[in-house]
Amino acid sequence: NISKIAPYAIVIGAFMELFAQRQKTRNISRILIAFGALFFGLELMGSGLKVLADMPIFTQFATDLSSNTIFALIFGVVMTMIIQSSSATIGILQTLYGQNVLSLSASLPILFGANIGTTITAVLSSIGGTKESKKTAVAHITFNLFGSFLFLLILPIFTRFVELGAATLGLNKMMEIALAHFTFNIVTTVILFPFIGQIVKFVNLIVK
Repeated sequence: NISKIAPYAIVIGAFMELFAQRQKTRNISRILIAFGALFFGLELMGSGLKVLADMPIFTQFATDLSSNTIFALIFGVVMTMIIQSSSATIGILQTLYGQNVLSLSASLPILFGANIGTTITAVLSSIGGTKESKKTAVAHITFNLFGSFLFLLILPIFTRFVELGAATLGLNKMMEIALAHFTFNIVTTVILFPFIGQIVKFVNLIVK
């Protein structure tokens, strides 16, 4: 349970930052602080979200997400765009699914939406930047949009795959979401890898 050691990482990182003389030590201290803050924050959000399971309005909302794939996808996109972190969105999603607040059929489209929503960071970073930064943003959007819509088309099959994979490997519910996220990125990369040349031409067409 990484969240249990997160506060120690923050404290150790802070002390290292205070007394560090070398840049390398400062870099390590900042990695520890960021690592600790991420997982400690996810733990705090998870604890706060537990009350949602007992709220009828959120239970109804979760039911609506389960029955409407596009709604769940949009929810994931918007949530990630607001938070500006797909890691945080997926962490929250893991907590909600782990507490049986959301079903797997609702969780997976939200996961896909998080992958689309995270591209806004690349877009914002490229504003006012070089042509290369804009091309990188377009490539990022292309990759995640393709992957998300591909997996939406095979959602029933992918849902069954995740369930079977979790059962075979003995994974808990939070790790089920991790397995789905890992598979999403690996499969999308493998499919698109042979078409790098075509993707480059497409990106160059969008960004002159």
